[in-house]
Amino acid sequence: MRAFLLTLFLICSSVNFLSAQQYNLKIWTPEEGLPQTEVTSMVQGHWGFMWIGTMGGLSTFDGLRFTNFTKENGLSSTSISCVYQTRQGATWIGTYDNGINRLSGFSKFTAYGTQNGLPYGGITSITEDKNGRLYVATPKGIYFLEGNTFKPLPASTGVPAKNFWTIRFDRNNNLWLGTLGEGLYRYNGKTTEHFTLENGLSNLIVYSLFESRNGTIWIGTYGGFTRFDGQNFKPFYPDTDQNLNRTMAIAEDSEGKLWMGLDGGGLLSFDGKKMTRLTSKNGLACNYIHSLLYDREGNLWLGALNNGLQRYTPSSFTYYLEPEGVRNKNIRTVARNAQGNLWIGTFDGGAGVRTGNTFKWYTTENGLPHNIVNHIAKAPGGAMWFATNNGIARFEGAGFRKYTFQDGLVFNIANYILPETDNRIWIGTNEGLSLLENNRFRNYKIYGNQKDNFITSLFIDKDKQLWAGTKSGVYLFKNGTFRRHPQAAAMNFKEITSITQDFKGNLWVASFDHGLARISPDLKKTTHDHIDKDRNLLSESVTSLRIDSADQLWVGTISGMNRLNLKEYYKDPSGQMKRFTTADGFRGIEVNSNALEEGRGGNMWVGTVNGLIRYSPENEKRGLPTPLLNIFAIKLFGQPVNWKERGYTSTHGLNMPDNLKLPYDENHVTFEYRGIYLTNPELVTYMTKLEGFDRKWSEPTTNTAVTYSNLPPGNYKFMVKACIRNGSCVENSTDYAFSITPAFWSKDRIVAIAVLLISGFALGLVRWRERNLRRLNTLLEANVKQRTLMLERKNQEKEVLLKEVHHRVKNNLQIITSLLNLQSRHLTDPAALETLRDIKDRIKSISMLHMRLYQREELSCIDLSEYVQTLCRSLFSSYGVREDHVRLEFDIPTLYLDIDTALTLGLIVNELVSNTLKYAFPDQRKGTLLIELLRVTETDYTLTISDDGTGLPDNFEEKMATSFGLQLVSSLIKKLHGTLKFYSEGGTQIRLQFVILPQ
Repeated sequence: MRAFLLTLFLICSSVNFLSAQQYNLKIWTPEEGLPQTEVTSMVQGHWGFMWIGTMGGLSTFDGLRFTNFTKENGLSSTSISCVYQTRQGATWIGTYDNGINRLSGFSKFTAYGTQNGLPYGGITSITEDKNGRLYVATPKGIYFLEGNTFKPLPASTGVPAKNFWTIRFDRNNNLWLGTLGEGLYRYNGKTTEHFTLENGLSNLIVYSLFESRNGTIWIGTYGGFTRFDGQNFKPFYPDTDQNLNRTMAIAEDSEGKLWMGLDGGGLLSFDGKKMTRLTSKNGLACNYIHSLLYDREGNLWLGALNNGLQRYTPSSFTYYLEPEGVRNKNIRTVARNAQGNLWIGTFDGGAGVRTGNTFKWYTTENGLPHNIVNHIAKAPGGAMWFATNNGIARFEGAGFRKYTFQDGLVFNIANYILPETDNRIWIGTNEGLSLLENNRFRNYKIYGNQKDNFITSLFIDKDKQLWAGTKSGVYLFKNGTFRRHPQAAAMNFKEITSITQDFKGNLWVASFDHGLARISPDLKKTTHDHIDKDRNLLSESVTSLRIDSADQLWVGTISGMNRLNLKEYYKDPSGQMKRFTTADGFRGIEVNSNALEEGRGGNMWVGTVNGLIRYSPENEKRGLPTPLLNIFAIKLFGQPVNWKERGYTSTHGLNMPDNLKLPYDENHVTFEYRGIYLTNPELVTYMTKLEGFDRKWSEPTTNTAVTYSNLPPGNYKFMVKACIRNGSCVENSTDYAFSITPAFWSKDRIVAIAVLLISGFALGLVRWRERNLRRLNTLLEANVKQRTLMLERKNQEKEVLLKEVHHRVKNNLQIITSLLNLQSRHLTDPAALETLRDIKDRIKSISMLHMRLYQREELSCIDLSEYVQTLCRSLFSSYGVREDHVRLEFDIPTLYLDIDTALTLGLIVNELVSNTLKYAFPDQRKGTLLIELLRVTETDYTLTISDDGTGLPDNFEEKMATSFGLQLVSSLIKKLHGTLKFYSEGGTQIRLQFVILPQ
């Protein structure tokens, strides 16, 4: 007795009380189509559909919609007690008050009652022996089916004629029978045994029977459950009140773990050693579970008392919300301290640290500068730093040391904090960058507007270079100055949210507007990659990045989370990213910035606007699912057909005729099909092809039917594949072959005679047509030859005339230039002479354009590269500048432009290069003038004119407002829908961004 009590204590103490972590559970009620809230029984049929018995009727479920059946459809009663599907595919439905029903196909019911030998009343349980004979439990004992008649089990078997609650055949063909108060019976075909408490049963009230894959029999009882290993019974008693531990249903998952549905105690899992309980605190709709089903995809379905149907999908994601101690569900940032404990920062809820399974919280009342915490980071020495909406703070275990604007911080709203060492802390704010070193601040700003200085992220790469992400782009901070990354700028990458670096040394940059980009930390390299939705990125609004210890890039977005295996990416950069959405159990959806942190054992902590989430890799499903695909029906002219009445046999209980041959006038055929994927049914799409009619597969679609009309006689094979959206298709197709026979009047003899007659008539007609065509062809050839000669002469005349026009325009412009030269000899005012020279240079740029045109064969366009080089060398000559004094370099690819666009760009280059030659190299200073043209997109271009001269003067903006040349440039650039920017870093850089529409 003492040994028994010790064993009982150990078993009870093994129950694991979960904290109220939220799991991947989904609920269906009558609002979603379920016929009634009390689910009594469930099976998954051979075609993948679920059959669900309720107190309001029978329902079939494909993951998206319910199809319900009641008395109006032929059921004998809507109070369904049990549903059973035989190994041959027949579905039997027991009722509580009116016998049993057999379902044929998907809609035809046959009722069995007293007229078929059953006693009055209902059926509590159904099973079959190894030979396929059906047995049912009735109020008068056990009955078996023979033909269309049910017969009672003879008294000679020793099985009493009483009301058994549950019955089941095991693999050895033993019939187990459970009662509600008299224990358990076993009938082996010859003798019957009776088991009670003396044999080791946990209770005499038996609710459920289950045989696991290893042959163990599990008996669900009042207050617990019992295991029978073939020799002995061993009872198990879960914790708490036995009234809440009535084991109503048992199921086994793919790992051999048992799941118990309890009447009041929720859901219990048992791996042979430890019990783990899930209740309404973990997301169950109800603690009263009456039926369980483990489906082929690994989902556990729960039928609850008065709370409908629920699906538990083992997921890699566990949720931590208010019941787990998370005070504010909007988690802005996550970080781990030196001890491995998790810190979280919230929006207006302060910061919390998780030790064990509990959180300790800090707010402004505890010294935190502000309750909006934007970022948390650990310094190398272990101190934790906090960036808030009211400055920054250092936490060492006892309290906070605050730093604000009054202490020298550039701005109080701090977005990112990056401890380089224990005494060297970088802070990104809404108004620039701060460095806290030895308790003193140094502040830096980017030359530009407010967006340039709105720093959202910081990163120190492997070469100790500091990178800053702002609302305007990516910047390298070096020697106290910021340099914008050219490739990020060329991609128009703005609204930067996160920066990190991979094992190859490349930087990964997240943008809230433009997705994800890979760039090089070397500003001179042009290699980059832009990843968007085409490669499975959930959203181009990317909020957070993290590379884990397995070289996987985690990407948080506002629509879920992605993961990119970087080793695989460098083998095939075009590969797809892994998605995590609500369909995968990731319900947080919008991931916050700075909110990804790797934990122990490959875990990943994720901060979202809807709580804290932990990813655990052990439950992640690998590979793509395989929907169970079947063709269910064939319709003619959109109407169902009773193929049995037409003399066809059907296969597998479906209304699908074997060896279908349709007459020529029944050639309007509709195929209905369905791929069952209960986990994520909304992701299933289909590709179809009718071999003998279609040349290729259709595009993936969600349609579950396809119609072919006016099919000609012939042999066909309809094929359908199930696909997963944003994934791949199942390799093998589901096929159905059929034929359409020709009409009687098109038999071979009739067709042959018709062919001969038509051929003779056609031959005579062809010969007559040939003679006429020869005469017409000779006449047409003469007319075409004459017309071609006339057009060639006219075309040559037009080309000569157009070249003459360009030549005359060029000559006239040279005459104007000569007149200006004569006029300049009578002027002594330097300003006037300078003005005349500018005018002559502008006229020269126009003249050169026309000269290039009349020298080319193609008169409608001009090569921009040749034109700009000739123009610049002319300006060097005009200003008396030698190229060995100022080196002239070009990086302009061949680009043919229309006359108007080329002339506009030529005038702009004329003005900008003239200004450079005037002011950049005073006092015979030597240098380099570089002109580059970069194609950014199909229509966007960037023209850069840079020199290493004296740079822009301090009063440049005032001069720009009064300079006629720069005003002319501003006016001309509007024609190109462009913008002009000036930079002065080691010289002058003028960047012209403009648009050239396709010709």
